[in-house]
Amino acid sequence: MLNQKPIKIIDATCGKGKTSWAIQLMNEADKPEKFMFITPFLSEVKRVKNAVTNRKFSEPEVDKDNVTKLDSLKRLVRLGKDIVSTHELFSNIDEATLTFIKSHNYTLILDEVANVIEQAQISKDDIKLLLGHDGNEPYVTVDENGFVAWKKEKYDGTFKRIERLAKTNNLMIFNNTAMFWTFPVSVFKAFKDVFILTYMFWGQSQRYYFKMFEVPMYFNSVELIRETGRFELIPYVKPTQENVAFLKQNINIYYPTRYNEKDMNAVGDKKGAFSKAWLTENVKDKEMVKFN
Repeated sequence: MLNQKPIKIIDATCGKGKTSWAIQLMNEADKPEKFMFITPFLSEVKRVKNAVTNRKFSEPEVDKDNVTKLDSLKRLVRLGKDIVSTHELFSNIDEATLTFIKSHNYTLILDEVANVIEQAQISKDDIKLLLGHDGNEPYVTVDENGFVAWKKEKYDGTFKRIERLAKTNNLMIFNNTAMFWTFPVSVFKAFKDVFILTYMFWGQSQRYYFKMFEVPMYFNSVELIRETGRFELIPYVKPTQENVAFLKQNINIYYPTRYNEKDMNAVGDKKGAFSKAWLTENVKDKEMVKFN
């Protein structure tokens, strides 16, 4: 079990003020405090940089010397800068960078859950080969918790990626038929405090990931206090207990009023709707549409 403070889950519906509470927290924190705000949305990167005025946030960038964004992120961590970045970069933090995260006492604010479990691309037959079920010497061993360890020395074959994942202690096997990469739980241990801003976390894969690694969690919700204009953490409100009346006041369902008026609700009727080509043509804000 990890010896760490509980992960603080801030669980509330969209629009309740989770990000606004985080911005308030960062604006009011003492200058020596260090923050890393991680979000899947480029719009939120800009929002944090503009809204947090008590400290200057840096965003990893590719510079004129062709330094990658990942190298830029590592450099900012070494310098102890306040950082705002994306989930994709955060998922590539290495053990060396964790040393600097610990030394600077960073607080992590994770906007929405991270991709903490991903299936490795390997066939059932290749798994049997790795386990030695074909009668040959096995490439890997599996401990009682399902973690895969690489044992074949001086290997230079088609399983190099599996070897790399196994050697970082982040590869698991299920029922001898599938392998899964797990996000290094040591990353969460490196931060002084961790806040996750999300909704319905109880049913998300990251909750089971924390449970698997025995990471303690503490739940809160957030509320705007009208009298003070401040966002405050409140005891956790389950989704079934949420007061969603305010949402109905802000939702207008559009219906075409004239016979020849285009029905804007029928966006998914045509073949190819929501494909890459469709989104590229129809979404005005191109930054909202990113393709790997």
